[in-house]
Amino acid sequence: MLRQGRIEEARGTIAQAIDYQERQGERWCRSELQRVDASVLFQAGEPLRAEKRLQQALAKARAIGALTFELRIATDLAAHWIATDRSAKAVRLLAPIYQKFTEGFETPDLVAASRLLQRAGANG
Repeated sequence: MLRQGRIEEARGTIAQAIDYQERQGERWCRSELQRVDASVLFQAGEPLRAEKRLQQALAKARAIGALTFELRIATDLAAHWIATDRSAKAVRLLAPIYQKFTEGFETPDLVAASRLLQRAGANG
């Protein structure tokens, strides 16, 4: 929906998904839903709310030990920080998470994180 510019429809859909997740008590996917919600907020021109949502998502992922979700969220947050001239902060967030991985470096999530670290001037 976001790729098609249907922001309000995307906003409604992610709100429904979050509501469903809460009703079902499925904590494992909360951080990923928040990450997607942040993407909607970015597209809607609400970067401060999006950044806050990513920080909330990161805390949720860490709380349940979801390293892959943590990486995705940190990659999105780091990309935002790089775009807003906070590259050092982005590297401090993303590099330690990336370094926790010992395999799977060809997966899309790790490739994206590595490229972002390189763009930020880190040795990722």
